[in-house]
Order: sequence, then C-alpha cells, then structure tokens
Amino acid sequence: MSDAETVTLLELYQNKPVLWDPTRDDYNEKRDSRAVAARKIAAVMTIEGFTDIHVIMNFKNLRSSYTQEIKKIAESKKSGCSSNEVYVPKVAWFKIMDSFLKPHVKARKSQSNLVNNEVHQPPIFEEAKDENEPQQQTNSSTEKQVEVNEEQLLTSKETERQNTPPKRKNMESIITGTYKKKSPVENSVSSAIQKLDKISKRAANATASKEDCFDHFGKYIQSLLWSLPKDQSSQLRSDIISMI
Repeated sequence: MSDAETVTLLELYQNKPVLWDPTRDDYNEKRDSRAVAARKIAAVMTIEGFTDIHVIMNFKNLRSSYTQEIKKIAESKKSGCSSNEVYVPKVAWFKIMDSFLKPHVKARKSQSNLVNNEVHQPPIFEEAKDENEPQQQTNSSTEKQVEVNEEQLLTSKETERQNTPPKRKNMESIITGTYKKKSPVENSVSSAIQKLDKISKRAANATASKEDCFDHFGKYIQSLLWSLPKDQSSQLRSDIISMI
C-alpha cells in the first residue's frame, strides 16, 4: 500500500472504534460487528482484491510499527539528548495513528534489582489495560485480547470461505457421482464397441432374411413328410437319403 492509501485506511479505521478501542463493551462481545466494520472499510478502499481480512492484517502490522516508533522516541529522551535531538517519526501515517491509538498505549518501567545500583531502562510500551478487568491480569492482557479478537475474526473468515458451497456443477457431481469427463481413449473404445454392435445386428438380419430355392425345396419336402402316414413318410425319407 502507498502512504496515501495507508493514511486513508487509518482515517477509516479511526471512525470504527469497535475495531481498536478495547474499553468498549462491544469490542469483546460483538465479533460480527467488527467483521461488518472491516468489510465496510475494505469496500471504501476500492483496492482490487482488498478484503476485510487485509484491513485487519494491515492495521495489526501498523500497530506494531507504531509501538516501535514510540519506543524510539522514549529511548531518545532517556539518552539525555536535547529537545531538538529527540527522535521524530518520519512515517506519513504516524500522526493520525497517534491521535486515536495513543490513549490505549502506556509505558511500563523496567527495573533492575542490582544491589545499590538503580538502572534506568527505556520504557516498554503496550496496549492500555481496561480498568474494569480483574487485578490479577497482567499488564499485557489487553494487548493479548486485541490479538486474540483479531485472530478469531481472521479464523472466522477462513472458516466461512471453506464452508462456502461449491459451484452447482461440482455439487451435482458430488451428489450423483456421475460427473466425470471421459478421456479420448475411453471415447474411442466406446465408439468402436457401438460400431461392432451395429455390424453384428446387420449381419444377423441379413442371414435371417436371405433364403434361396434350396431352402424353399427343403420346406416343401418337410411339409410332404408331415402330411403322409408315419410308415410312408419314413420310407420316403429313407429313399431321399439313399438318392443323395
């Protein structure tokens, strides 16, 4: 994304507190609202292939970079440099992100237990903790909750994509088990079998319908034998055989 697109993304994100403000009641309770908000941002961005998943992932990366920028500022102040030498972030998106995310980031001093020596270390920045949370939670609980919510949102989108019904043609093939494209070899064999069946039927029909004079003569003799008494038909049959 370009700097201009990144700034636009953060401006839109700023208008959707449900995506970044962990102190809101609906931040943890209404994951669907977060998904809807992310989809609206993706639609306004009008970037080809840019979805609500990209919105969440890009902001997550920007938030990590933002925390690093704040850490650099704190380190430069701790080093004892003059106000003119304090680190100033040069990224175009820092000011707008700082304007709405800063209240949810706080410094936690890191202390050393070395005997008789106090060591000052740069503060560690993390997401602000919800005042209504139980005291036994760690200082990084809110940040972890932010990441968990984002992971849940990304996971739900992936599950939705996997559960999307297949195209109608593929669905019919799954149900009937008949959708299968024949290979050229299978088509050739099937065609040859059909041709052989046709040739066999034509040959059988030709044999059945082709009768000559001998066939007719044989049938005539047969009819005569059936019309004579048994002793005469037997004698005539013997005479015919002896003549042949």
